[in-house]
Amino acid sequence: MQCPSCQFENMPGMAVCGRCGAQLRLSAATVDVHPPRASVRAKQLRRWFPSYRLAGAWRGVLGRFSASPDFDWDRLPAGVFLRMVVPGWPQRYLGQPQRGRLMLGLYGALLALGTLSLGTTFGALLLGTALAVHISSILDVLWPVAQGWRTRCVAMLVCVAAVGTLVYLPAIWAFSQVLGVRQIAITAGPLRAGDAILFRPGAAADVGDVVLYEISQAQVQTRAPGGYPAYYRVQGQYIDRIIGAGGQVIEWKQQRLRVDGQSSPYQPLHPAAVTADLQFTVPAGYYGILPSTQPQNAPSFPPEVWQTISLVPQGQILGRVVLRQRPIWRWGRL
Repeated sequence: MQCPSCQFENMPGMAVCGRCGAQLRLSAATVDVHPPRASVRAKQLRRWFPSYRLAGAWRGVLGRFSASPDFDWDRLPAGVFLRMVVPGWPQRYLGQPQRGRLMLGLYGALLALGTLSLGTTFGALLLGTALAVHISSILDVLWPVAQGWRTRCVAMLVCVAAVGTLVYLPAIWAFSQVLGVRQIAITAGPLRAGDAILFRPGAAADVGDVVLYEISQAQVQTRAPGGYPAYYRVQGQYIDRIIGAGGQVIEWKQQRLRVDGQSSPYQPLHPAAVTADLQFTVPAGYYGILPSTQPQNAPSFPPEVWQTISLVPQGQILGRVVLRQRPIWRWGRL
């Protein structure tokens, strides 16, 4: 094998030239003179989203915070920083596809199971573990190129803070605008302690919908069944069904519901809990909701109290209940 540098004839199989020490394997390697080009779509995306400029600016910010000769910038391409938003993506970009797939798969599984278990301690644990996998993906990239605990800690904190600000805070805000979670603390009617309820905040509600609503402070002074004066004060958040809207006449007698003189198919969630006979008209801007999901040991209210707490202003409807999410064997609509 002839050396391309000094033309010395070497024995076959030699890696370096025996005379000048030049590499011989490079001379036999095939070099592609036509490297792959970016597609038209990739060029358009780069024009609208200048990732390299943003990555360069981000490297400058990180370098300002961790200005140290212990940080090897040459081993960390600019595109790695923007890919930190997805766990495992930086590993695939750096030529470690198996590690990248493992991190992304583990993160996706934990995120899916945690979302299905929202409102429970187990779900919070799963979501926290998914966040730890994402942080591990960032740390796995930064650890080899940084020397010293100070540089590593500063670089990791800056990157994690940036990912949390750009990804997780907007995601949490967007999710809170679409779905909310409430965990039931007491057993009342069809609801059991430990159930997790998903509801849509601010969603339009109508007669027949099960809603999460709030009684801010209802105060009623009347006489108890024994004839002595009694003062009732009711407040808190409740879940029940809307049985009437503004202008409708609600009649509840012997645990049967009639609306405008007609039998209604929409019953409270726990009809047996409403012991009083009622008849009232729902004012405009209000909903008629019999709060039947009272605790099993709640006192029996007189009719005046039932009528007062059954008129709920539309502004106190917190959201429409979508389904009971937990436990899995009780999953479904109310």
